[in-house]
Amino acid sequence: MGAMARPIEAQPFERSEEAFGDIVGFAGSQEADEMTESELERELEQRVRELKRQLLQDHLDRRGGGAAIGPVRDKAGQERIEVREHERKLRTTFGDVEVRRWGYGAALLRS
Repeated sequence: MGAMARPIEAQPFERSEEAFGDIVGFAGSQEADEMTESELERELEQRVRELKRQLLQDHLDRRGGGAAIGPVRDKAGQERIEVREHERKLRTTFGDVEVRRWGYGAALLRS
Protein backbone atom coordinates (compact mmCIF):
# COMPACT_ATOMS: atom_id res chain seq x y z
CA MET A 1 0.00 0.00 0.00
CA GLY A 2 1.13 3.62 -0.48
CA ALA A 3 1.76 6.42 2.00
CA MET A 4 0.66 6.00 5.58
CA ALA A 5 -0.96 8.64 7.76
CA ARG A 6 1.33 10.94 9.68
CA PRO A 7 1.33 10.29 13.42
CA ILE A 8 -0.78 12.66 15.48
CA GLU A 9 1.38 15.06 17.44
CA ALA A 10 1.43 14.70 21.23
CA GLN A 11 0.80 18.45 21.59
CA PRO A 12 -1.20 19.33 18.46
CA PHE A 13 -1.91 22.94 19.55
CA GLU A 14 1.59 23.75 20.77
CA ARG A 15 2.15 26.39 18.04
CA SER A 16 -1.17 28.04 18.88
CA GLU A 17 -0.36 28.10 22.57
CA GLU A 18 3.02 29.66 21.80
CA ALA A 19 1.38 32.31 19.60
CA PHE A 20 -1.08 33.14 22.39
CA GLY A 21 1.79 33.46 24.87
CA ASP A 22 3.54 35.83 22.46
CA ILE A 23 0.41 38.01 22.28
CA VAL A 24 0.14 38.17 26.07
CA GLY A 25 3.85 38.96 26.31
CA PHE A 26 3.50 41.71 23.73
CA ALA A 27 0.47 43.24 25.49
CA GLY A 28 2.57 43.66 28.64
CA SER A 29 5.67 44.93 26.84
CA GLN A 30 7.34 48.34 26.75
CA GLU A 31 6.66 48.41 23.00
CA ALA A 32 2.90 48.11 23.61
CA ASP A 33 3.06 50.72 26.39
CA GLU A 34 4.52 53.24 23.93
CA MET A 35 1.73 52.78 21.35
CA THR A 36 -1.42 54.84 21.09
CA GLU A 37 -4.65 52.97 21.76
CA SER A 38 -5.46 52.81 18.03
CA GLU A 39 -1.95 51.55 17.18
CA LEU A 40 -2.24 48.90 19.90
CA GLU A 41 -5.68 47.89 18.67
CA ARG A 42 -4.41 47.41 15.09
CA GLU A 43 -1.37 45.44 16.27
CA LEU A 44 -3.46 43.16 18.48
CA GLU A 45 -5.98 42.62 15.66
CA GLN A 46 -3.19 41.44 13.36
CA ARG A 47 -1.67 39.16 16.00
CA VAL A 48 -5.02 37.68 17.02
CA ARG A 49 -5.92 37.03 13.36
CA GLU A 50 -2.67 35.07 13.02
CA LEU A 51 -3.50 33.17 16.22
CA LYS A 52 -6.88 32.19 14.75
CA ARG A 53 -5.19 31.08 11.53
CA GLN A 54 -2.71 29.00 13.55
CA LEU A 55 -5.51 27.43 15.60
CA LEU A 56 -7.27 26.41 12.39
CA GLN A 57 -4.02 25.05 10.91
CA ASP A 58 -3.27 23.08 14.07
CA HIS A 59 -6.79 21.62 14.04
CA LEU A 60 -6.53 20.65 10.37
CA ASP A 61 -3.12 19.05 10.99
CA ARG A 62 -4.56 17.10 13.94
CA ARG A 63 -7.56 15.95 11.89
CA GLY A 64 -5.37 14.62 9.08
CA GLY A 65 -6.29 13.73 5.54
CA GLY A 66 -9.40 11.69 6.17
CA ALA A 67 -8.97 8.10 5.04
CA ALA A 68 -11.79 6.37 3.18
CA ILE A 69 -14.03 4.16 5.32
CA GLY A 70 -14.27 1.38 2.77
CA PRO A 71 -12.66 0.31 -0.50
CA VAL A 72 -12.29 3.00 -3.17
CA ARG A 73 -13.18 1.85 -6.68
CA ASP A 74 -12.97 3.49 -10.09
CA LYS A 75 -15.79 3.57 -12.67
CA ALA A 76 -14.82 0.09 -13.91
CA GLY A 77 -15.04 -1.29 -10.38
CA GLN A 78 -11.29 -1.75 -9.96
CA GLU A 79 -10.16 -1.17 -6.40
CA ARG A 80 -7.80 1.78 -5.91
CA ILE A 81 -5.32 0.66 -3.27
CA GLU A 82 -2.40 3.08 -3.75
CA VAL A 83 -2.80 5.87 -1.21
CA ARG A 84 -1.05 9.18 -1.77
CA GLU A 85 -1.07 12.23 0.43
CA HIS A 86 -1.71 15.59 -1.21
CA GLU A 87 -1.59 19.07 0.26
CA ARG A 88 -3.39 22.10 -1.00
CA LYS A 89 -3.71 25.68 0.12
CA LEU A 90 -7.02 26.87 1.48
CA ARG A 91 -7.76 30.59 1.71
CA THR A 92 -9.77 31.39 4.85
CA THR A 93 -10.94 34.58 6.54
CA PHE A 94 -7.96 34.18 8.92
CA GLY A 95 -5.37 33.65 6.16
CA ASP A 96 -4.02 30.75 4.12
CA VAL A 97 -3.74 27.27 5.62
CA GLU A 98 -2.67 23.91 4.17
CA VAL A 99 -5.08 20.99 4.06
CA ARG A 100 -3.96 17.37 3.67
CA ARG A 101 -6.05 15.02 1.57
CA TRP A 102 -5.68 11.35 0.70
CA GLY A 103 -5.87 10.36 -2.95
CA TYR A 104 -6.51 6.80 -4.08
CA GLY A 105 -5.13 5.34 -7.28
CA ALA A 106 -4.21 2.12 -9.02
CA ALA A 107 -1.25 0.21 -7.66
CA LEU A 108 2.02 1.58 -8.99
CA LEU A 109 4.23 -0.78 -10.94
CA ARG A 110 7.59 -1.09 -9.25
CA SER A 111 10.68 -2.25 -11.08
